[in-house]
Amino acid sequence: MSTPRRRLNFRAGWVRLALSGAGMLLLPLMTPRTRQHIWVLAAYFICAAVVQVAIYRDIGGRFRQLATGFIDLGVLTFFLHLLGSQSSVLVTLYMLIGMLYALALGLRNAQILAVFGSAAYVLVTLSEAYGVLPYAPDGAPWAEPPHRNVFLIAAVGFPIVFLGAVTLVGKLLEEVKSREAQLEHISQHDYLTKLSNRRHLLERIELEVARVSRGHPLVAAMIDLDRFKAVNDEHGHIRGDELLSEIARALQDATRRVDVVGRYGGDEFLVLLPDTPPANAKKVVNRLVESVRRVGLEFDSERPVTASIGVAEAVAGDDAVALLQRADKQAYEAKRAGGDRAVGL
Repeated sequence: MSTPRRRLNFRAGWVRLALSGAGMLLLPLMTPRTRQHIWVLAAYFICAAVVQVAIYRDIGGRFRQLATGFIDLGVLTFFLHLLGSQSSVLVTLYMLIGMLYALALGLRNAQILAVFGSAAYVLVTLSEAYGVLPYAPDGAPWAEPPHRNVFLIAAVGFPIVFLGAVTLVGKLLEEVKSREAQLEHISQHDYLTKLSNRRHLLERIELEVARVSRGHPLVAAMIDLDRFKAVNDEHGHIRGDELLSEIARALQDATRRVDVVGRYGGDEFLVLLPDTPPANAKKVVNRLVESVRRVGLEFDSERPVTASIGVAEAVAGDDAVALLQRADKQAYEAKRAGGDRAVGL
């Protein structure tokens, strides 16, 4: 169960098993004439069990999802016809199944299946209305077909309601997921620089240091800006914030997409270089020094802001605190040496 959607598909699959199992037990008791078709539910139950295994092992993908949906709706339409398309409560299961599709399969797949389910229902309804199929052959003895106009109204109204309900639920879910993604992004990023914030950096460090013991190198670069306090004192905090944003963009431009660049706090930044041996990391860190220097010179050529960077390589057994302490210590040494340099590799 590697993704939330697969987990949701797997849970929804239990509903399929439960409904088919309950149908085999209850339908013959409620409507004895359906016993001759109990084999359909038995076959459906076996198919549902096979699908659960396929979901668990991630076999079939979208083809499996659509094929399973076609089977679900086909079996439902078959029993709805047996019990009476205009008089059976089974028609409400279309809505339940449609909402489960929207939850588990996504809007597009749910709409495809809703179109198929609507077409199947309309075909049965019109066939019953014009006598091509008998009405409720396994239903209660007193079940009588309604007036043909009722069939026609159902044939027109059902697709609108079914497809509309599935689309509405799917759109609402997409909106909820979009809001959740926005909130997650906000919780992980610094408002000013748009870089990863301290919380997210600490989470990533813990993940990356755990990979070190499996042979994946990791280098951390702690960046402490030189003479930044003077910028706030002489130019004001608004100009200082603008400079921080420019430096943040320069740091991102100097690193790879797989690297993690974040604002550690105040005028401190942190860069994580996963899967980067020290020799390659040194080149990246030198680019970081040059990038900050260039931005600082453009901002104030007489007293440019520069960077003191402390670099530390993670070793097996490290945790986030140990790695950051070494990188911070090296940044302090770089500042003591006059700044505008990297120390540690």
